[in-house]
Amino acid sequence: MIEAIVRSPGSFFDSTPSGMLTNKFSNDLGIIDNGLISAMVDSFEGPVAIISAIINICQIDVYILIPSALVMLFAVAFFVYSRAAVIGTKQLDLQNKAPIFHFFS
Repeated sequence: MIEAIVRSPGSFFDSTPSGMLTNKFSNDLGIIDNGLISAMVDSFEGPVAIISAIINICQIDVYILIPSALVMLFAVAFFVYSRAAVIGTKQLDLQNKAPIFHFFS
């Protein structure tokens, strides 16, 4: 949004009240600020829940760590292997959506 406003012609700023521009930016930043708190809580809560679940399961059967470690190694290897493809498809997705968002903005 900032890029679109910075590149807009001078006539846009002459015809658009400054309060409307400020309101658009403040609404966008407000939406981001409201979502940051829950995202931060979720980013701490998830790993803590996983660690506590692993500790509880290990209290029952310690040998569950062997297949769990193998599965984790496989998952990490898969994510490292597929990272380039995921980034490439995300970039293509953003490039294809850009004209639509530019048209509606």
